[in-house]
Order: sequence, then C-alpha cells, then structure tokens
Amino acid sequence: MFLVLLMLAQNIDLQRPPDWVLEANEGRVRCFSPDRKSLVAIEPIASTGDAQTVMRRLLASKRIGPIDATSNIRMKSDGGQVEVEFSGSIASGAVQARAMLAIRGQAGTLYVAAAPANQFAQRLPQMVEML
Repeated sequence: MFLVLLMLAQNIDLQRPPDWVLEANEGRVRCFSPDRKSLVAIEPIASTGDAQTVMRRLLASKRIGPIDATSNIRMKSDGGQVEVEFSGSIASGAVQARAMLAIRGQAGTLYVAAAPANQFAQRLPQMVEML
C-alpha cells in the first residue's frame, strides 16, 4: 500500500492558482505561493500505529511535513484521522499551520496547509480546496 501511495504521489497535480509553484519528489507533493510564505503539502506516511500515535511521533520530532513545529499545538482525533493546528516555521519565516493525518492499515497520508499567522485564516479555505 505504501508503494502505491508513493507512485500515486508522483502523478498528483493540485488544483492551484497558476502562480503557485508545484514541487514533487520522493512521493511528496508541495505547492508554494509565489512569495514562498504559504504552502500546501501532501506526504505519504508509513504507519506503525493509529493516526493519533503517528501524529504524536511527528510532533515529538518537532517536524510536521515541511514545517518545523514549535508551539501552540492543538490536536483533535476522530477515528482513523487526526488533525493538529500549530505554529512553526519554514524557510521563508514563521507560519500558522494545520495538518491532517489519515491512516488506513500500514499507510497514511499527511495533508498540510501553512501561511503567515496574519494571513492564515484568510488563506486556509483556498489552501484546503487545493488539497
């Protein structure tokens, strides 16, 4: 299943504004705003537990997809998926982010949306639509 997710990720083309830049490699898909301050990402995750356990491991590593997770972490779980909202940083600076992890069997998919805190609420609907 994990290999299938990796193969599918290579062919993903997100519905995005024409000026957003798409990058895909090693099963990861990331799409950046023109100023690279906002992003969406989809990543396959190998699972050795339920969604909440896997997300806790990611949080403990201080890394959620392409984002260094630092503070203000709020997590909610619903069966086979878990969602977190947190503050963190990417290469272009500080961001507010939301991530959702869905697990099925031994494979999962991590969905991430991030933007500067003062733009996050405004940009989130558009970014979720892209995912």
